[in-house]
Amino acid sequence: MKRFSCVVITGASSGIGAALSSLMARRTKHLVLIARRAEKLQSLAQDLRPFCKVTVLVADLSIPEQVAELCDKMDELHIEPTVLVNNAGFGLHGDFSQTDLVAEQQMINVNIHAVTTLTKWAVQSFKLNKVPGTVLNTASIGSYTPGPGMAVYFATKAFVLSFSEALHQELDKYGISVLALCPGYVKSEFHSIAGTNRAGIMNMLVKKSSHDMARTALWQIQNEIPVIVPGFINKLIVFVVRFLPRSRVRKLAEKFL
Repeated sequence: MKRFSCVVITGASSGIGAALSSLMARRTKHLVLIARRAEKLQSLAQDLRPFCKVTVLVADLSIPEQVAELCDKMDELHIEPTVLVNNAGFGLHGDFSQTDLVAEQQMINVNIHAVTTLTKWAVQSFKLNKVPGTVLNTASIGSYTPGPGMAVYFATKAFVLSFSEALHQELDKYGISVLALCPGYVKSEFHSIAGTNRAGIMNMLVKKSSHDMARTALWQIQNEIPVIVPGFINKLIVFVVRFLPRSRVRKLAEKFL
């Protein structure tokens, strides 16, 4: 099993990020935890310090200035990643004509701006230090379809998947891997924040735990698999929508949400 020199994880205070941090602590010398909730980060760091060096960095990734400051801070601390996990992200459910514009702009900042900025920071570090590094970006099965009722969220995740696949191909010649994890419904606080707990048939789906997804993410990183859609039902959905008319996909997605 691979061991890593330095692993940086965003959205580390809960859900997949916290679960993956716990797994990575036993496989890395240095773990860098990033989120906006300092108390939760410090509590997690305390639990993981017996296994590795842990650095806590508090930043709100919905604020572009704080993302830039975060990159500068990591440079000041001479953090040289071998793995970056862009896990931070959130969604918003509702009619686009009525949802909050500020919240959607913050979502775009977290799901697209921060992912792009931190990926560039990591890739430039990999190349400077001649490290065959890995970036794992958390996308979604929503990356494959439009999302009536979650239009902005699905669009941001389509960006994450396209961005990751393009960079995986572009950076392969440098030994750098950029991967996309595309989960379906994961049991986490994501859905209470997004407002999807009562959305359509979502509660009828098989829900994976954050620990399930963290184990999948770790396996994906270790094996450098470009794209993973975990779970048979999720794989089936992604396969089927490729062959349906787009008008049909839109209608099905609206019922689903």
